Amino acid sequence: MRALGDPPPPCPASTTVSNCRLLGSAADACDYRGNVSITKSGLTCQLWSEHVPHNHTHVTEEVYPAAGIEEHNFCRNPDRSEPTAWCYTTDPDLLESMRE
Repeated sequence: MRALGDPPPPCPASTTVSNCRLLGSAADACDYRGNVSITKSGLTCQLWSEHVPHNHTHVTEEVYPAAGIEEHNFCRNPDRSEPTAWCYTTDPDLLESMRE
């Protein structure tokens, strides 16, 4: 059992496969490896490898190497900070958006 404030356990390791949700048991979608790159409201996701318009040095491939955030803009939940997969958007006024 985790104590309050302890980080969540790492997402299960999985291979990157387009158009599927791997290990469907992760309630927070940390195992999502599909290719959705547009938010529910129709905004384009920012590349994970880019830091413009949103700088995100705390969520990078180096920090979360098994999270599937290579050089693409697909929705992910690398830090398990949201209840589902999400992305930074290319809209400078909207930092991130959740996507199911």
